[in-house]
This record gives sequence, structure tokens and C-alpha cells, in this order.
Amino acid sequence: MHLVFNPRLSRLLLFFALAGCGDGGASPSDGGTAAADAGASGDGAYVVGSRIRTPDGRAFYASLVPDLSAREIDLSASLELSGFARSYAFDGALFTMDSESLQIVRYDVAEDLGLTESDRFSMAGLGFTRFNLGFLFLDREQALYFDDENYQVVRWNPRQMVIEGSASLDELLREDFEIDLFSLHRVGDRVLVPFAWTFIEDFRLVPTVNVAILSASTGELLSVAEDDRCAAAGGAFVGPEGDLYVLGDNGAGAYSVFGDNDLGPPCLVRIRAGADDFDPDYYVDMRSLTGAGEVARIVGLPNGQAAVRALLPGVDPVAVENPLQLSLDEIWDWTFIDVTVPSARSLGIPPSAATFPPVTVDGQLALMREAFAGVSTLYLVEDGVARESVTVDGELLQLGRIR
Repeated sequence: MHLVFNPRLSRLLLFFALAGCGDGGASPSDGGTAAADAGASGDGAYVVGSRIRTPDGRAFYASLVPDLSAREIDLSASLELSGFARSYAFDGALFTMDSESLQIVRYDVAEDLGLTESDRFSMAGLGFTRFNLGFLFLDREQALYFDDENYQVVRWNPRQMVIEGSASLDELLREDFEIDLFSLHRVGDRVLVPFAWTFIEDFRLVPTVNVAILSASTGELLSVAEDDRCAAAGGAFVGPEGDLYVLGDNGAGAYSVFGDNDLGPPCLVRIRAGADDFDPDYYVDMRSLTGAGEVARIVGLPNGQAAVRALLPGVDPVAVENPLQLSLDEIWDWTFIDVTVPSARSLGIPPSAATFPPVTVDGQLALMREAFAGVSTLYLVEDGVARESVTVDGELLQLGRIR
């Protein structure tokens, strides 16, 4: 695919493809989009979030399925929302966040997967113009939203569906830069938020990996950890010991290939459980580990394993013509890595675009093989074997287990 470079179009697409807290959120252990409700009963229920782009705009669909066996999803039976909406599964319910209305809606899910709206509220009075992917459910009475437009954390109650307060993030303001975030992760009484300071119009960034450390109970900013061994947090996960592993992926390669930045190789670094700074003794050079020119996105798995996207062998990132091609061409290979004794191997499934991150559900890795146009396929990986799951028209964005 060869595209004519349009800076404004590139900025918009990259904002939602590269920045975005990773359209998929945190892993189940982090209380994110794939979180299962431990108290739910009845037959299975999963929500698949997808988006269709048309010449006239885009639409988001929340589709409910009873299981993740191979099937084609019929979008005519799905819940349709505006193009930049998202859906989250938590507490046995479905939550939708619509960026046009800035409303959060909670739906009860019947045994036959029918939806009944139970409550809604609006965040329209808080000063921001759209939702990002900075949502984190802490428990049935507490959830957080990380607002990167007005530098605040909004506390809201997912059971009572009300706003309960906010905390300032003004300490994160940095002149000439914006914040890009990918995921929120709860570790004990703290919430860790990997982010990057970027100026995407000309692909400038602060050449560090950063993590904002918040109080889980108040959302208050406690401290900021920075590591200059690589740049642009491109995803993170919490390991079995409570350590946060953070991938500095140079914005899925975009800031190293297209920006005037003197950046080193992408790397994996970590913050030990309870620590306020990065571990100086842990560093993994991801180019050396994978043999790829660039890597993108990461998701944690049990037993010290993870998965990342790596450029296919023979793909030279310097030869890529423009940022859209780097993000949307199917030139990325899914790769297993071991983060304790660093090693890597390809999963051997068809190449993917670099846009949206993977998730885990039911203890399995769920890889979203997106297509910029056409059909996208979900793959589930267990014991190193990938099997085809649901397919859907458009782009796969999210996956969550409701019960």
C-alpha cells in the first residue's frame, strides 16, 4: 500500500492508532477492558468492539457473543455508536463511552445477550472534548478516567453512575508537548500510567519512558518515574510479582523513522513492585532480542512471558515511505518473548498492522489482526498455538468478557 502523505490526516490517524492507551486497555489483572466479573453467573458473554470507516465517517459497534469460537459477527445485531466510542466489560455489565456525547452508559446483559440500559451520566461539563482510552475499573464502586486534555484524573462510580471528584495532573504539563498514554495498571494501592510527551505534528518527543504513579483511592499524582534508556512508552503489563514492565517502542517506530530524534533501540524496562523509579539493572534491547528493526505494543502473559509486534524480517523501517504505511500496512509479526530470561520467537500467524494492542481473556492471548479496510480476525493463543476466533467487518479494537 502506497499512500500520499497528508500531515493532518496522518496526525489524526496516528493519534488514534499510536496514542490511545491502546484501544484495548489493560489486561484482566489490571482491571481493564478484558476484565472478567468473578461474581457473574450464567452462560458466557463477551463483547467485541470494532469500527468501520466510510467516506462519510465512521461507526463503532459493540457486539455480544456467547463464546469465542470461530464465527462471523453480524453487525446488524450489534449496538452501534459514534466512531470514537468504546465498550468495556466489568461487573457483569457492558459500559459504553461515547466521544460525541461524552456520556457513559451502563447496560445489563440478559441470558440471551439482550441489552437493557440501566443508567447513564455525562462528563460533558469537565472541559474535555473527547474520550481517550484512559479508563480503569478499580472495583464495583470505583473507576478512574485519565483526562489528557485538561490534565486531571476523574473519579467516578460505575455502580451508582456518578462523578465523585477529580485530581489535578498539572505537574505533567510540559511546554510544546502533549501526553500520549496507552494503559492504566493497578498495583496495590497505586495506579501506574505509562505515557510519552510528544508533539506529533513533526514527530518530536521527549526521549524518555515515563510512568505517572497515582493514588488508587484519590487519583492524586504521587510521583513520576522517567527512564532515558529508550523512548515513548508503547504499552506495559504487570508481572506475577507486581513489577510493571514497560515497552519503550519509539511510537511503534514512527518517532525514530520520521522524526528528527536521536533515539536508541526500543527497549523493555521495569519498575519493581512498590518502587518509585525504574530498575537500573533491568534492560532488554528489543532490536537485539527480536532481530527486528522496530517493535510495537506489548501484552503480558502468565509465567513471565509477553507478546509484542515486530517488523517482519527484511522490512527496513527507513525504507517505509510514510507514517500511515508504517502503522497500517500488514508488515508486523506477532512475537512471543520471555522477560525473565530474555528470548523471542515468532507465533507464525499472518502479518498484522501495528495499530491496536493485544489483550488477554480467559488466560489466553487475544491477537487482533486488523485490516484498515475489509475484515479483521481475532486469534486466540494458548500453549504457543494460535487458533482463529471471531471475524468482523472493519477494525477490531477491543475484547472483553462480561461473564
